[in-house]
Amino acid sequence: MRRPRKPVKPFALGRVRTTSIRGRRSLVSVGSFGRPGAPDARLGDFLDGMPDFLGVKSLRALAAATAAAHRRGRGVVAAMGGHVVKTGCSPYWVDLMERGVVTGIVEVGWTCDGGEPSLCTPICG
Repeated sequence: MRRPRKPVKPFALGRVRTTSIRGRRSLVSVGSFGRPGAPDARLGDFLDGMPDFLGVKSLRALAAATAAAHRRGRGVVAAMGGHVVKTGCSPYWVDLMERGVVTGIVEVGWTCDGGEPSLCTPICG
């Protein structure tokens, strides 16, 4: 059963300040909007089409650093918790390990330590 909502108290507009949108600094511009890719686009094309702010910048930097390390023959170690396995992302990590891109996995918390064994099999087999 839903609880009845409390009535909203009106607030005084005397303390409200406005700012012109023309003079306000904005983090987003039309040029930074995402662009949908073609149905057969590669992952790189998909990432290139994503908006260039917030988590996407970090994702791009991670992808670039991982690729650069792999090209230089350096090891790449990934740390993950159980959420990666529980959400079905372990096949991506297995693929990266089989390709030699990811050379080590650090398990944090519940990854293959209990829980549903069938979820852990792809990584911890």
